[in-house]
Amino acid sequence: DPAYYWFYAHHLRWTYADAPPLIAFVTWLGITVFGSHNATINFLGLSSILMTAWFLYLLAKSMFNKNIARIAVLIFLLTPTTLHYYFRLRWGYNNLILVFSMMATYFFYQAGKTKSPRYFYFTALSLAAGFLSQLTGMTLILTLFIPLVFLPSYRAFFKNKHFYFYYISAQHDFVVLLP
Repeated sequence: DPAYYWFYAHHLRWTYADAPPLIAFVTWLGITVFGSHNATINFLGLSSILMTAWFLYLLAKSMFNKNIARIAVLIFLLTPTTLHYYFRLRWGYNNLILVFSMMATYFFYQAGKTKSPRYFYFTALSLAAGFLSQLTGMTLILTLFIPLVFLPSYRAFFKNKHFYFYYISAQHDFVVLLP
């Protein structure tokens, strides 16, 4: 798979037969910055796992405390799937969708907690990047609707104009960036 993405990075397109474009663009960026080496691809895999762990830490710390956040990250890093990707330093669109899903979840939680419009926009950007990293990212927006239905504090989002802009912009970014 990493060789496949390396090939994509050397032949950039807006779409591929079996992969969304973001994997190629991120691989291209890594190759451009760090050189065309196996270590670059391994670094991309490791950095995506560390970014996911960082946003998980921020989310758990915001929801609970530092100790719970550390435990959550430790559990995440010790799961068989993460260990498989971590020790083999795998790079693929699963890495990207995991990073952007965790980012979107953190920013969405912060939007509910702080009522700050900027977190709606960060959520939209994370969702759009998730859509461009793997098409199953579309399901994340449905998942983020669960708190809107079941938690009264999140139902107030429906009265917020920034919520609708975030929702429309996330959908729009996905549609516009895929020809």
